Amino acid sequence: MARFTVAKLDAPTPRAGVHAGRIISAKEKVAESGNPTLRLRARFHDGSELPFIITLAPSEKSAKLVGHFARSCELLLPPAGTEAEIRASDIEGRLFFAEVAADETAEPRIIKFLSKQEAFARNPQLSTHSFRPQTPLKLQPVNDREDLL
Repeated sequence: MARFTVAKLDAPTPRAGVHAGRIISAKEKVAESGNPTLRLRARFHDGSELPFIITLAPSEKSAKLVGHFARSCELLLPPAGTEAEIRASDIEGRLFFAEVAADETAEPRIIKFLSKQEAFARNPQLSTHSFRPQTPLKLQPVNDREDLL
C-alpha cells in the first residue's frame, strides 16, 4: 500500500469577466524598489480566489489605481492631492468589484477596479447575489508633524 500526504489544493481562479470579491487576506510589505505594497487575496462570488498586489508608488498612475481600488472597497478618500494612509486592516474583509482578464500567460489578473454601480451595469447577474452590507470607511489624511516644525 502506498502512502502519501494530502496537499492543500488551491481554490480555482476566476474566469474572465466582472466579479464581486471579498478581501480574505491582506498584508503590508515593502517591495524591492522600496515602495510599500498591499499583498491581497480575494475570494469571488463564485468561490474562486485570486492573489494580487497593490503597489503604493509615488506616481500618478499608482495614485489612480489606489483611488479606484479604494472607491471599489467603499473607502472614502480625503481630497485629491492629500496624502493618506491605507492599512491592511482597513481592507481585510471588505467587498470590492473588479474586472478580471487573462494576461499574456493565460493567468487571470485584475485589470480594473469598478464601483458597485459600474459592476452591476456591466454584469447584471451580480444583482442576483446577496452581499453583506459594509459601512463606508473614511481614510484620514496623514498629518506630518515634521512639516509643522
